Amino acid sequence: MRDRVSVPEIAIAPSIREQLVAHLREQIISGELPPGTILPPVELAERLQTSPTPVREALRLLGQEGLVEVSARRYSRVAAPQAELAGEAYELLGTLESLVLGSTPPDAAAIIDAETANAAMAETERVVDRRRADIRFHRALSARAKPLTREMLLTLYGRIALLEVTYHQLHAPDESVAEHRAILDALKAGDGVLAGENVVKHWQRGYATVLEDARAAAAVAAEES
Repeated sequence: MRDRVSVPEIAIAPSIREQLVAHLREQIISGELPPGTILPPVELAERLQTSPTPVREALRLLGQEGLVEVSARRYSRVAAPQAELAGEAYELLGTLESLVLGSTPPDAAAIIDAETANAAMAETERVVDRRRADIRFHRALSARAKPLTREMLLTLYGRIALLEVTYHQLHAPDESVAEHRAILDALKAGDGVLAGENVVKHWQRGYATVLEDARAAAAVAAEES
């Protein structure tokens, strides 16, 4: 009798894993699952009506993206923001988005999607919805990015989302919404290069604000200690 080969569940149903990765990623970057949230695979599997195996694999993949901290046989939790990576992350994101807008700008449908997201960002009062709209806007800008670039952008959007948890809580969206409109105006005028320049300025301003917020928080903590 031939020996049976044990096939891992993840190998025969990768779509389950991909759906779980996408679902959990959205909850993390929107803030529905804030940094530090414990992610027990068994409980998640019950809630998402699947088995623990693909959940564990999804958490491992999200760990590679920097969104989840995984400790073997101990815990999985939403990752804390990595302030030491902020400068590099913001610079890379501005550079990549600028390159995409200059070479493969979004088509008319993606521009409409970006406009819809920006309008939602301006109107919503919930921080979670604002963060979700912000990411939707930038994903629409990079809709025509090449596969590797899109993958890198996806990772960067997640890292930036963790860094901007406090940003979205402290600041009204007005400035970001206005900067988004300037990017869209350039795209609708057919000037992808100008749109790219505007997106670089947008992320530079975002980084400066996040840095300022971090310094202010550190000063308050020092006074209280």
